Amino acid sequence: MKRLPLGVDDFAVIRQNDYFYADKTKLLYELVRLPIPNFLSRLVASAKR
Repeated sequence: MKRLPLGVDDFAVIRQNDYFYADKTKLLYELVRLPIPNFLSRLVASAKR
């Protein structure tokens, strides 16, 4: 079972260490192609402040 890359923010390290990674490129492309506007929000981690 692949490990989750908790605390890892370098994509090269994720690939080199065979961490779990979900590529959502196709999903985002399809979302952008929709004829209706979308609101995307991102939670801000309090530890990075």
